Amino acid sequence: MPVVCLAKAIRLYAYAIAATLTMIIPQLSHGQCTPKAESISGFVYEDVNNDGIKAVDESGIANVQVAAFNGSGQQIGSALTLADGSYIIENLTDGSKVRLVFTYLSSYYSSMVGKDNGTSVQFHQVPVCDASLGLFQSQNNCGLTSEVVATCFVQGDISVHPNEPTIVAFEYGFNSTSPVRKFAMQSQTGSIWGLAWKQRTRELFSSAFVKQYAGLTSYGHDAIFKSKEVNGMYTTNFFVKLSDLGQDVGTLAVTDVSDCLYGSQVGKIGLGALVISEDQNSLYTINLYNNTLVKLSSFQPKPETTTAYQIPDPGCSNGSYHAFALKMYAGKLYVGVTCTGEVSKSENDSEAIVYEFDPSTEQFTEIFSTNKIRGYWYDSPASGLVSSGWLTDIDFTDQGNMLLSLSDRIGHRYCKATTNRLDEQRPDLLMVWNNNGVWTLESNGTAGSLTGTGVGNGQGPDGGEFFGDDYWIAKPTYHAEIAIGSIYAMPGTNSVIAAVFDPEMNAYSGGMHRYNTTTGEKEGSLELYTQNITEVFGKATGFGEIIGVCGLNDLQIGNFVWFDDNQNGYQDAGENGVVGLTLNLLDENCTVVGTTITDASGNYLFDNSNVLDGLQSGKTYFVQVDPSIYVDNTLSINGASYTFTTLRDNYLIDNNPFSDNNCTSNLIAVTPQSVDHTIDIGLRLAGECALAVSQTLLNEVILRDDIVNIDVEVVNKGVANILGFTIQNATSKGIIFDPLLNPDWVVDGDNITYTHTGDFLAGQKVNLEVHLRFDPKAAVYDFENTIEFVSLIDASGEEIENIEICFDNISDSESVLRLPICDLALMHYPKTNDLINAGSPVTLVTQVCNQGTQDAETFDISNYILPTLLFDPKANTSWTLSDDGNTVVYHEEKPLASGECREYELTYVVTDITGSSGITNYAEISSFACNGNKGSSDFDSTPDSDVSNDVGGKVGTPTDNMMDDHGDIDEDDHDPALIRVGQIEVGILKTAKSRSANAGDLVEFNITFNNLGTEPVTKVVIMDYIPEVMTLEDPNWTEIDGVAYRTVEFPGDLAPGQSYTISIFMRIDPKVLHPYTI
Repeated sequence: MPVVCLAKAIRLYAYAIAATLTMIIPQLSHGQCTPKAESISGFVYEDVNNDGIKAVDESGIANVQVAAFNGSGQQIGSALTLADGSYIIENLTDGSKVRLVFTYLSSYYSSMVGKDNGTSVQFHQVPVCDASLGLFQSQNNCGLTSEVVATCFVQGDISVHPNEPTIVAFEYGFNSTSPVRKFAMQSQTGSIWGLAWKQRTRELFSSAFVKQYAGLTSYGHDAIFKSKEVNGMYTTNFFVKLSDLGQDVGTLAVTDVSDCLYGSQVGKIGLGALVISEDQNSLYTINLYNNTLVKLSSFQPKPETTTAYQIPDPGCSNGSYHAFALKMYAGKLYVGVTCTGEVSKSENDSEAIVYEFDPSTEQFTEIFSTNKIRGYWYDSPASGLVSSGWLTDIDFTDQGNMLLSLSDRIGHRYCKATTNRLDEQRPDLLMVWNNNGVWTLESNGTAGSLTGTGVGNGQGPDGGEFFGDDYWIAKPTYHAEIAIGSIYAMPGTNSVIAAVFDPEMNAYSGGMHRYNTTTGEKEGSLELYTQNITEVFGKATGFGEIIGVCGLNDLQIGNFVWFDDNQNGYQDAGENGVVGLTLNLLDENCTVVGTTITDASGNYLFDNSNVLDGLQSGKTYFVQVDPSIYVDNTLSINGASYTFTTLRDNYLIDNNPFSDNNCTSNLIAVTPQSVDHTIDIGLRLAGECALAVSQTLLNEVILRDDIVNIDVEVVNKGVANILGFTIQNATSKGIIFDPLLNPDWVVDGDNITYTHTGDFLAGQKVNLEVHLRFDPKAAVYDFENTIEFVSLIDASGEEIENIEICFDNISDSESVLRLPICDLALMHYPKTNDLINAGSPVTLVTQVCNQGTQDAETFDISNYILPTLLFDPKANTSWTLSDDGNTVVYHEEKPLASGECREYELTYVVTDITGSSGITNYAEISSFACNGNKGSSDFDSTPDSDVSNDVGGKVGTPTDNMMDDHGDIDEDDHDPALIRVGQIEVGILKTAKSRSANAGDLVEFNITFNNLGTEPVTKVVIMDYIPEVMTLEDPNWTEIDGVAYRTVEFPGDLAPGQSYTISIFMRIDPKVLHPYTI
């Protein structure tokens, strides 16, 4: 095994979620406190160990709102918890019953039920003194044994060391012998810094990073990758590029990682840190090219769902600022920015700034800045050893203090032609004290009330540093600062780990240190590579981001079944719980995996104590009322008949909706990600009205010119007779309700109704039809039709005021029919916009999108070969050449879901470009089978293998890459791709203005560019090797390590056959002895 980031033996970690005994929601005892008359009181606390019991060292949570409601749903009192978590609501009436609702920040989660946690909705009789709530701040159960992952940098192009690891994992509580395992390799990711962990799907995201000597993948400097766990191991694939999401990410001016100019791009282009939102639906990263914070989907990113936020210039000298660091903490994003001083070349202009970004308001607020960073940014000389401070990571301690990790930019930028070995750098790790939101930098090793290990050591702000143990133990005075810019603080451990160089005794090595965040002491070290400057980076910065990969806390779901006496759908004070009701928990395979019984208050819970194999995060379960008492949509309880109450939209205090499922009826679906005490069931007395409306499509296939025929059925499924009802039809975008096709309906503007008058008896059905057509002028269709009840007349002839009581489920009150539309479209384009010469390959991309509502089971893509394009089956193994040799076909067997797009690549070799500036190649959908329909007809186009019978799809017109027309001007299953062809060739001729010169003379050389190709040239970068006896004296040129560089832009472009001349001036060394030939 190579001696790189895997210096230790590989070990696979598995996490076991410890089972805990379920504690049914407590009947809170008042024996431990004395309630104050006419009041309710208690406390809210951080339940760190998630057990529902307040431990001595668990602190209170301030600013949680506690509101009290009476039996009519009116708020009769409220309070905010104090700093210690306590609260009291006064001026209530003794003996009255109230509903308490606790409202807290989204960064908190409900903990397990226990004697000190009655959940976020509680019912009490005044007075009460221990109505309390336990919360925790992370769904992750993290600790010293939890696994962390870090990115490693590998030298060279990705083909040089393809199997070296770029992501490794190890225990947070490591020691010098801890094992390490590999997540991803150099060939899969190339150079990466950012990491983000998606807990619910166990996916790890990583992002590209520009670093001298470290190669990128072919996906470029703006790529994000995804590693997915399969049977305990990880596979890594490309996820997305920001440039594909409409973001301007710039272009690398130099792509050769061994070229010293490549390193001048470090920190200025590519991606910065990477984090995931608290709901895990979004990723955030920094686009270094334009200093924007970019938000994108963690599922299927699209340009329309991607947002970029401009990070403010904090007032840096000459506008020289670069953002990089990111941290998600307590619902806010923290963004690290560096004022670089790169223009002024002054350390006085260097600063580190932290912004707080609120995702809800999308506003940045500067919360901290410091000028205690070393040096300024520079790129010449590339081998310079003067420190360049760079804020690259932010984290927070268990006490809420902020940690700033400063890279030395030379650890990523250093370059020298003779050797790439870096012998010294000076990064830093700083503590920032949080004094109730006022942030103060450590001073001489002290931060607030905390004192570290480096007081007076001369290394940090004001003569000392908090983390004084970040030195090389073999020679502390030689390397006094070794924490290289990336950190991770595991919650609950009072510690932080930092990537370091020379972590133990060996030089030119890399690994980790762990420091105590209350004392600054070093707690552990781990060497990940040893004396290696070939595959990895020795004393240069060898690691990027570090994050935790933690197991989930124990899960619990519940919690209340009640009699909804007033049938309003809400849990009101004074309404009793259902006692002794049996509830089952089913898994996705309809197997009963748990059973419980409601307690004396109507509460119930499912957790590891009563669920087979325990509750699993992200898995869908179904809560079921005892099926033995559920017959014909009614429940028999104590001799009375009940049905489920009206659905409302307040998930804390309403009745949960029931799900359609193949197992049975009477099921509530729940997919727990954390503790969830909102799965409630309300019952009302049966015997009232109960109606339902549904729609059935009569068409087998729907095309754009068809009439859509729908059967509407209204059913009286209750026991009460109805004298009349009115239903309303609502069409969606692009669909027309034509009165001539629907004579039984009344159309009044946008109000379309049908009214039934006369007896509508229990068990009776009414059927009628709706006929719709598509608007030919519409560009977008929503493909939905909705029918809902708007009024009911009871058996006495009176209009029912609250019609919601007549529906067992919300789905009974309205019917939404999603029309089954089959519609594939494609775009066809070259993978790059490069100019292609004869004999060169060109890769074409065909993007197929499912614009319908139904899955496409299979489909074929036909591409039409031209005489100037050569097809090689070995280079296109998924494509099949037709018998006549005129077409190649890709047969796709993998279903394409509604709304999904997929790309297919095809590579040709261009054989001839004579007399042409472009080659037009066509692709189209030639056949497909659509799920959900007996036919296979496309909504607005005709799949076939005829390149000539499709309207539109013309290069250079709006119909090129058009996907939103419906065959009027463009058939969207057919599209061209223009291959730009031509030859770029520039010749140069260098001449001296004079054939002879004297020592000390200034000599002018002329360099002439000749365009020998077929295309105009805009600019070139030229390098001139300076002779040993001469020095450059020309402000138009830049010297790096004995080589002169200049970017030459040709006025109005250099046309084929044209020439252009520039000069370069060099001075001969006055000490040169004659004669001498240069």
